[in-house]
Amino acid sequence: MQINKKWYYCFFPVLFFLFFNVCCDKDNSTEPEKSTLVGSWIRVQDGTTIRLVIMEDGQFEAEFDDDSNIDIWGTYAASNNQITFYDEGGATCDTQGMYRYSLSGKKLTFTLVEDECDGRRSIVLGIWSKI
Repeated sequence: MQINKKWYYCFFPVLFFLFFNVCCDKDNSTEPEKSTLVGSWIRVQDGTTIRLVIMEDGQFEAEFDDDSNIDIWGTYAASNNQITFYDEGGATCDTQGMYRYSLSGKKLTFTLVEDECDGRRSIVLGIWSKI
């Protein structure tokens, strides 16, 4: 049986595409995308309500006591279930803070990797709820 060259040239690219996009997909990552971190998060610590806003453009804001004043702001970088905060204004820390994060539904949990700033550690560590 001889294969018609016209059909061969039509179907070979389609089969090639399907093979490499279905069979050979090696991305088995379980890391949440950065976009899943984006949004407003809240938690209460020692009677103080803390709101953390993580923005898609790599910025964050933290506000305490529901008073609408931004108390800390800066930038962040997130990859491989790790986030690094760089404070730029407000009650800032001079060093960066690195944390692992995990998401489960509308809950975000931060655990310490490295942060020399006691104040930021006490704010960030724990479980946050998406609002």
